[in-house]
Amino acid sequence: MFVEQFGDVSYARFSYSGTVQVDVYANETIETFGISPLNYQIAGIKDGSKLTFSISEPRTLIITINYLEKLLLFADGLEADAPVIGAPGVVNQVLL
Repeated sequence: MFVEQFGDVSYARFSYSGTVQVDVYANETIETFGISPLNYQIAGIKDGSKLTFSISEPRTLIITINYLEKLLLFADGLEADAPVIGAPGVVNQVLL
């Protein structure tokens, strides 16, 4: 997935349903990491430069690895009843 850097943080956003495994790769061997908020109690596993964890609910997380910039991860649920282009009252802004 695409990761954007802004200032001293990076961020990524995705939507999903069910349970998803998240793999975060660093440019160096992972010595320490954190997955916040801590009250979610998400367990991560480090393997070389890869951090792996799973989530099953929409979450906004802060991932820290070593002393690198933070990664803000926006894991959204799928949109229910999304508008359909062409339906009454739905306008495609790209075409305007």
